[in-house]
Amino acid sequence: ELKQAVIYDAVTKGLDKNADMKDSGIPAIGKVNEKFKIAKIGELQEGLTDGTHGTYQRLDSGELLLSSKNVQNEGLVVGNNESFISTEDYKAIVANGFPQKNDILLCCIGASIGRCILYPYNYPIAFQRSVIFIRTNHWMLPKFMLYSLQSPSSIMQENVIVNQSAQAGFYQGLVKQLYVTVPSINEQNKIVSYLDKKIKNIDDVISTKESLIEDLEYYRKSLIYEVVTGKRKVVD
Repeated sequence: ELKQAVIYDAVTKGLDKNADMKDSGIPAIGKVNEKFKIAKIGELQEGLTDGTHGTYQRLDSGELLLSSKNVQNEGLVVGNNESFISTEDYKAIVANGFPQKNDILLCCIGASIGRCILYPYNYPIAFQRSVIFIRTNHWMLPKFMLYSLQSPSSIMQENVIVNQSAQAGFYQGLVKQLYVTVPSINEQNKIVSYLDKKIKNIDDVISTKESLIEDLEYYRKSLIYEVVTGKRKVVD
């Protein structure tokens, strides 16, 4: 919640807390820095498509075929139990040039809807249709678009669209209708640098707290074991 609040403030208001504000005209976005423009994602992309809709023979080894389950908050996660396809099928899937490094991977089906990351590799991996690829144009930095999609303003718009859809999914045409703020590229760079540091600090705090919880849980189990086995004496 704290991360989302920090991201929302930065992508809608910028870093100047004294900046004049204006009504964005989009309820989910609210007031924004008066210097920021508002645009649909469809106007800010030079490529937007999804993974393959085809059915392929699964093999014991070969080329990876990933899906939305591999797109996690910490990045692209490839486990030990993945789907593999032939090299021929792989080449057919990635022949359209997606994904390439710094494309945004956006989950669009099921419980993972809205989860997004930047694609980290210099070579393409084949994906199923549960993932949408967004390649930004010269008006928007990929990392700024990523933060915009992680903002509550985008999540609220996604929820409205998904709930109004006949099918429980978030598809290419709908993604293009999402509104985001568009600061200058220089301002986007500053906001991205600020958020990178701020989010890392928050993640470090979360990691420390999670480690403490694990230690306390281990101590609790050890204490219970010692008491019920008589290794620790209980005194009234």
